[in-house]
Amino acid sequence: MQDCCFMWNPDLKNKYSHLQITLNNFQVQNRCMNGGEYDQDKRTCQCYGGYIGQFCERIMRDCSDGYSTSHYNKGSGTYLIQPNMAPSPFKVWCKMQSGGNTYIQRRVDGSTDFNRSWQDYKDGLGDLTKNFWLGNDKIAYITNGRSHMLTFKNTEMTTKRQRIYTFFNLSQEGLYTMSYTDTWGSSIPEKHGGDCLGELKGQPFSTFDNDNDDSPLNCAQEHQSGFWFKNCTPCNPNGVWSETPDGKRAGVPEEMFWIPVTGDNLLLSCFVHLSAM
Repeated sequence: MQDCCFMWNPDLKNKYSHLQITLNNFQVQNRCMNGGEYDQDKRTCQCYGGYIGQFCERIMRDCSDGYSTSHYNKGSGTYLIQPNMAPSPFKVWCKMQSGGNTYIQRRVDGSTDFNRSWQDYKDGLGDLTKNFWLGNDKIAYITNGRSHMLTFKNTEMTTKRQRIYTFFNLSQEGLYTMSYTDTWGSSIPEKHGGDCLGELKGQPFSTFDNDNDDSPLNCAQEHQSGFWFKNCTPCNPNGVWSETPDGKRAGVPEEMFWIPVTGDNLLLSCFVHLSAM
């Protein structure tokens, strides 16, 4: 009795592999969710608006999450996030390059009034595409979900400065007490942002209608803003927007200022963002 031999055909193997790839692509393409589109070159789903995952099936925890999962790595815009502690998603302004930054405050002009109530600062105020305070509830959700670094950036005259605070946290006990571990500024003197939060560490948040500072004055009323105050403050990034011909402060307590390095110079912009550590 003769043995029966089976001759393997390489073409059959190639056809099988091609069929498997086609099938896999078809499966991925038809499982892209939440507005995701199939990327033929990458053979994966291209996600939008804050959705991430193989099939765009979940929302990123913060802007850093979108960057680290390689879904978003350039540009700025409005995205959905849902931190671990948040009961539902909400929108934020993200800058996706350099690791993914979640903005909690932005001042670019004087079109938005920041002398607002406790409830406004709790929920958030302004326009995410222009001037805003994200909202203390949302900031607390982000910083209690995982560790974050906070960066203050401001511009005075032609100088841009920044200050960094590690393990920044906002408590969820109702007063939004602010804490952090370490802080530093740039090693380049002209870019070094002075430390405004040092003396305010451990302070609860204050607004004109909810005075939680240590001063006999109502500092939020004095500075016409919501912020962390103690015996009033060396910085007032949520203060009244001012413009003067020489770029100098008028010397009134309600205007925007950042005394440790800007001195008498007006703040021309202010940005505050969080980055996951």
